[in-house]
Amino acid sequence: MGKDIVMQDSEYPGKRSRLWNCKDVEEVISHDKGTDLIKGIKVDMTEVDSLQFCATAFEKMHKLRYINISFPKKMLWLKKLYANQVESISLPDELRFLRWDVYPFKSLSGFNPKNLVVLKLLHGNMEQLWNEDDDMNLTNLREIDVSYCKNLRKMHNLSGSINLELLRCIGCESLVELWNEDDYIDLVHLRKIYFDGCVNLRKIPNLSRAINLEFLGCSNCQSLVELPCLNHLASLHQYSLCLNGCYSLKKFPMVPRPFCSLDLSETKVEEVSDSIKDLHKLETLWLGKSKNLTNLREIDVSYCKNLRKMHNLSGSINLELLRCIGCESLVELWNEDDYIDLVHLRKIYFDGCVNLRKIPNLSRAINLEFLGCSNCQSLVELPCLNHLASLHQYSLCLNGCYSLKKFPMVPRPFCSLDLSETKVEEVSDSIKDLHKLETLWLGKSKVKKVSINILKLEFLRKLDLSGCPIEEVSLPFDPLCNLQHLKMSGSAVKNVLIKLESIRKLNLSGCPMSNFQKSQEA
Repeated sequence: MGKDIVMQDSEYPGKRSRLWNCKDVEEVISHDKGTDLIKGIKVDMTEVDSLQFCATAFEKMHKLRYINISFPKKMLWLKKLYANQVESISLPDELRFLRWDVYPFKSLSGFNPKNLVVLKLLHGNMEQLWNEDDDMNLTNLREIDVSYCKNLRKMHNLSGSINLELLRCIGCESLVELWNEDDYIDLVHLRKIYFDGCVNLRKIPNLSRAINLEFLGCSNCQSLVELPCLNHLASLHQYSLCLNGCYSLKKFPMVPRPFCSLDLSETKVEEVSDSIKDLHKLETLWLGKSKNLTNLREIDVSYCKNLRKMHNLSGSINLELLRCIGCESLVELWNEDDYIDLVHLRKIYFDGCVNLRKIPNLSRAINLEFLGCSNCQSLVELPCLNHLASLHQYSLCLNGCYSLKKFPMVPRPFCSLDLSETKVEEVSDSIKDLHKLETLWLGKSKVKKVSINILKLEFLRKLDLSGCPIEEVSLPFDPLCNLQHLKMSGSAVKNVLIKLESIRKLNLSGCPMSNFQKSQEA
């Protein structure tokens, strides 16, 4: 009905308030028949063979408020709009809404967008929106979408766009420069920014005044080296910061404290900075396939109490330090199947990771010197460590590993091993390989049985079995001639057969003793 009313305005298209019929639009624009009666133009380019624009096509349409020239996606590659050898076109100042797919001109220079609310120029031909020295009144502008404008190189001064809410520049392959750092841009209403696929964009300007920003899309910004500081953006959600495919990103970003997840996979980040300690709610940190993890020497995510996962570190071939102290929610590290060559890794700290159940294979960490697992209360099993020649006995911390059940495979040169307060139930036969062992602490563990192979440890001087449920101790033979301290106080031991020749201290207090014998050889 509305269209019928408009059609009755005049038999001449140029004297109607709204145009939507493709033939009418073509007649008015191509033949310069516009008037100040026209307020809106909408045309679907599927029904038009081509449109030829001259510089004055809209000059007479002083009251034009709405332009919508759209292409369906499947036809965007067809060139149907022609600029008639001019670089810009005169547009009316009353314009509120401008959508012009495949915009054929090089800029909007000369247009005063003082009333413009929405600007959409998808797949346009322009190299810049306006000249750098143009004094643009952008007060009413709420939305800018210049996605897939492959020739767009610059986005100049937006200082007047104080009400801008959306800036979308997806797939602008030539975009290298945004507004200047020195421009005072009060983007307090800006909520969403999309730079995804801007492969030549190297830097994003200061966003300190965009305090309500909720989304920042930078995926596949392959030349992006650094992000501005974002830690003041309380509304920015972790899943709304998209950085995957930012292959050149080198600096660890300053992101908001409430972030639970941070994906830096396929970046060039070389160092997890000290600022990560401020991300107290961090649950997941993705660094897999980071292009320059080859230079990463240190990762410290200590006291990130919500960090749940540490994914693939396969690219971090020069990593020397991994510190995850006090990560109370950490339950998973990298997968066993990931090929991780940690040949330079020297120190690992998992102390206080109370929910960590398993440490992955460390077979390639051949230079590991320190492994801290104290108070890993859920740790059930350690990986094989007997090949780690640089790991020192005082650098394997297992106290407080209340769930550790399996006797660990540790390097042969170990002189001391502390498994107190663990759930280890048996001193396995592998103990015989620790031929230099001098001290074995098993106090308050769950040990019920000690392998006969312990008799082959000729340098063993101290053995602590206090508080263990072991009921019988039989150590009658010569090889243990150096055993000096044997502590079994508070254990369940009932029968003891030992050789006393070298014993200096023997503590059996609190034991339910029923039989104590010294060896016949003693």
